[in-house]
Amino acid sequence: AQAVTDFLVANQNQLLCYLTIHSYSQLILVPYGHPNISAPNYDELMEVGLAAANAIKAVHGKNYKVGTSPDV
Repeated sequence: AQAVTDFLVANQNQLLCYLTIHSYSQLILVPYGHPNISAPNYDELMEVGLAAANAIKAVHGKNYKVGTSPDV
């Protein structure tokens, strides 16, 4: 986990977002994991997540759900 944190911090100006992709459950999760709190850029995260899900479907034919962990 520290290596991922270090990479994200070092490259933060080059990254649009960081998505967690759970291939076993076919989920793309965005922050936060609390049912009553949304990330300040929730709409943007959902847009990127849905674009990623559509790209996965186009290439691999797999359907991924996108949302916060309480919502999916």
